[in-house]
Amino acid sequence: MINNKINKVVVLLSTYNGGKYLLEQLESIVKQENVGVELIVRDDGSTDNSLEIVKRYTDLISTGENIGYLNSYIKLIQDAPQAKYYALADQDDIWFPEKLSTAIKFIKKYETEKPILYSCDRVELKNGKIYKRKKKKFYKNIGFSGFLNGYQLQACSMVFNYKLKKLIECYTPIGLTCAQDTWLQQVCKVNNGIVIYDKVPHFIYRIHEKNTLGLPKYRVIKKMRELLSKNKKPFSDIICKNLLEGYSLNMSDEIRKTCSEIARYKERKIKILFNRKYYKGDIMQNILLLMQILAGNA
Repeated sequence: MINNKINKVVVLLSTYNGGKYLLEQLESIVKQENVGVELIVRDDGSTDNSLEIVKRYTDLISTGENIGYLNSYIKLIQDAPQAKYYALADQDDIWFPEKLSTAIKFIKKYETEKPILYSCDRVELKNGKIYKRKKKKFYKNIGFSGFLNGYQLQACSMVFNYKLKKLIECYTPIGLTCAQDTWLQQVCKVNNGIVIYDKVPHFIYRIHEKNTLGLPKYRVIKKMRELLSKNKKPFSDIICKNLLEGYSLNMSDEIRKTCSEIARYKERKIKILFNRKYYKGDIMQNILLLMQILAGNA
C-alpha cells in the first residue's frame, strides 16, 4: 500500500532478456526514499528469466511480442493510470535512494499546468568500478530547433508530470526510429513545456556489451563514421512530421514553421545549411550536424 501522505510515482519499466542485472535495478526502485512507488512492467518478449524476477516485485505486468524499446515505452506511458508523476526505468541501472524524491522537488518549483520533463546526470559502472564521466557536456536547454544537435537526455533519468503523460497518450507516432527519450523531449518542447536538467548524478548507468543504447564513443572519427553511415536511420524529419500530425494545434507559429522546414529538409538542404537557428551545439556538434544534413542522415 502507498502512503497517501507522500508523493506517488508510477515507475514504468520495459524488460527484454534483462535477467542478468534486473534484480539490482528492481531493488533500487522499490527502496526509493520519501516517495510511494507503483511499478508497472511490460515485458517485450523475453526468453530468459526476466518475468520470474519481475513477479517478485509487482503484479502490474503485461506481456507481448517484441515491438522494440520505443514502442514498448510509449505503450507503457499511454496505458499507465493517472498520477502526478511518472518515471522511466531501464532494466540494468541502479538508482540512488533519493532519485525520485529529488526529481519531484525540482518539478514542484513550477506551479504550472505545462508539461514538465526532469532529467539528471549519472555515474557509470564498468568492469565492476564506478566512474564519473570525463569531459561531461551538460545538457543545454536550447529550445526547439528541430534537431537535437547533441543535447539529448536519457530516458532512464526522466521523471515527468501528468500533463506530459496526457500528451504522449493522445497521439501514437508512426515510423519513428529514434529512442523514447528523443520523442518525449521533443513533445515536451513543441507543447510549450519545461525541460529541467539536474547536473547532479542520481543513478548508476551500467556499461556492458548488451547496452541497447549509450555505449560511449570516444574517437571523433569513429563517431563521424557512425553518424554518416548508410546504415544510420535518420529521424529528425520523421519526428517533425509526427509532431505536426499530433500537436500542430498546440505549437507556436515559430515552432510550427521550424517543424515544417525540418520535415522537408532533405528536399531543401541548402536553405537549412545556411540558417543559423538550427546550429545550437558546440563547434564539433555543429560540424557533425552540417555533415549529417548534407548526407541526409540528420
